[in-house]
Amino acid sequence: MLQAMFFPKPAPARLRVPSTVMLAMCEEAPSRRFSLVMRAAGAACLPARAKTVDELLREYAEYTPDVLIVDAGFSELGGYEAVRRLIENFPAARVLMAGGATAAVDVACAVGVGAGGYVTLPVSGECLAEAVRSVFQGRRYIGPEVLEALRARGVDIRFHGLTVRELEVLRQLATGRPVKTIAERLDLSIKTVYNHFRSIRAKLGVETATEAVTAGSRLGYLRPAPEVDTVLRALGARVRLAPT
Repeated sequence: MLQAMFFPKPAPARLRVPSTVMLAMCEEAPSRRFSLVMRAAGAACLPARAKTVDELLREYAEYTPDVLIVDAGFSELGGYEAVRRLIENFPAARVLMAGGATAAVDVACAVGVGAGGYVTLPVSGECLAEAVRSVFQGRRYIGPEVLEALRARGVDIRFHGLTVRELEVLRQLATGRPVKTIAERLDLSIKTVYNHFRSIRAKLGVETATEAVTAGSRLGYLRPAPEVDTVLRALGARVRLAPT
């Protein structure tokens, strides 16, 4: 069995263990089990009452949990769309996705929309606790069973630390366009563009737009990446790269 793979991201400076975890699951059985595992790990568990994406956003804003676990099948729009909108509204949110599939597109979509990790259902209590801790500490977590399935199919896993929307903003910054123009081209508010830029700077460990573009070029973020294209196709182009 392969060991879980971790992808470095900036970690919170203080707390290393989450104190509150919110669950947005489709079925009651895994939700109950997740609650038991989290309580045993010392975290208060908050099963979400939300049934729609808008309700989940409001509930997240009300409780601001340290980590949110989202079922890939959540709501009529799907868990990926829920996570995309959550990260768009709360860029600092720490999200772990749980699903029954191990296809590359499922994992790529989870990471592409901003989730900090992906585990398959059913998942062992040990793996779940480790995944939640890792996501809270700012590290990517892909469950060992997912890695094993993907590697068996010859899939080379290489995930970007930036979300699809952050990649869009970074690529627009690389053209030298002003923030107002970027906002118009991506159909975002100026404030949202600045929020994404702050997140980009934190993830790349830089201070200025020039440094972000330089780091992005060095890391390969400014050239098309197969996993990003996969995410865009899987999301039905709801989130698409703007023309350069």
